[in-house]
Amino acid sequence: MKNPKDISTFLNGFNLGAILTMISMLDVLLKSQNKLEFFVVLFMISINGVVIGIVTQYVLIHSNITRNMVYTFLKSKDKIPTKLLNMRNGHIEKTLKMMAGIRFNIKKNLIILFGLLLLLMLSLCLPILYSYQQASRFVYFGIFWSVLVLLRTMLRSTILINNSRYLVYKMDILFAFYEFEPTVAMYKHVNDDSET
Repeated sequence: MKNPKDISTFLNGFNLGAILTMISMLDVLLKSQNKLEFFVVLFMISINGVVIGIVTQYVLIHSNITRNMVYTFLKSKDKIPTKLLNMRNGHIEKTLKMMAGIRFNIKKNLIILFGLLLLLMLSLCLPILYSYQQASRFVYFGIFWSVLVLLRTMLRSTILINNSRYLVYKMDILFAFYEFEPTVAMYKHVNDDSET
């Protein structure tokens, strides 16, 4: 699989969004009476391209990261993964603190994901509503491809969400076993950073 962090991942999403939006708004673009209408259409094309590009890249990057982490935790069964222990020279407490940070980031990334999905829905709806208002012949095409893009993104996001839930579940089991409180560890970490 191609590296999702590569700029080509964003560009593929951008091109897909921009081209499909342009086709669905072609009628409106050709009928535009003044420069303002023309620039509004171009703005919507650009926005859809950028949003689809960002969401696609974000989902692919974090799906890739969480998939690798799930594999690491599956290999370790009910123990702390050796890979994580080695990163902290075998110190269990330091490894648990690192895992608390990972757990926090996983939850934060899920909040960002939901925000991006809402942004995607909004950006997909705007051209459809504008095309409908302008009585465009391509409004149904716009609805069709928007639903397909949304379904594809939701499917990929479901994989990311399931991976994230599994990781949090496995970490919580390990925290309970070692009687480690991740929220307290994160609070101390934030306080230590603010004091330095």
